[in-house]
Amino acid sequence: MIAHIYKRQYERVRLSASAKIFIGDKKIDGLRTKDISLSGIYVTGKIVDCQSGPCRISIQGTWLDTEPIVLNFSARVSRQGYSGTGFQITQMNHVDFETLQTFLLYGSPDPMDHGLAFARHCPFEVGNIEATQQPGQPISNLTC
Repeated sequence: MIAHIYKRQYERVRLSASAKIFIGDKKIDGLRTKDISLSGIYVTGKIVDCQSGPCRISIQGTWLDTEPIVLNFSARVSRQGYSGTGFQITQMNHVDFETLQTFLLYGSPDPMDHGLAFARHCPFEVGNIEATQQPGQPISNLTC
């Protein structure tokens, strides 16, 4: 997907949820998310321990006032700023990908356009990933 230089490639949807980041055997918790898109998630606060390598992220929250949302995926830091850290999703299992799709479609002001993005291009691997699997381990690939 080609994006204008001033436009993000994928639409962001606001998501305020708790986040945990796992880097090797370290766990960083007590974090909050700001928003999520098909390509990544923004976590408030600077995470020093996750500068270059892959990590696992687990988020839990609610949407539509009552519905729980739980997502687990592999990611890497794409940008860091004073107020937070952006992560690019690199791997996600089938169930979490379906949850992400549903959440993004319900939260989007233009769900038809958002749905087309799923059909055109998935920017990360979707496969049989266990929540405890470490980044870099092979998974069964599925093309989106």
